[in-house]
Amino acid sequence: TADPGPLAEACHRANLLARVECVGSVSEALGLVAVEPFVVATGSLYFIGELLERLVTFRQQPRPLG
Repeated sequence: TADPGPLAEACHRANLLARVECVGSVSEALGLVAVEPFVVATGSLYFIGELLERLVTFRQQPRPLG
């Protein structure tokens, strides 16, 4: 497992206005991006596959109006 810190720093330097977060689980990532219209994620193939699967399912759930 690689340290995500250097990649996070590089991403932050590339776009100072972007929010850059390092998380340890897909659940934690989903909690941070639940209402974001655009998300960029990096990680292992397993992590990204699970994130995509759960994000699609999460965003298809009905939400209360207003």
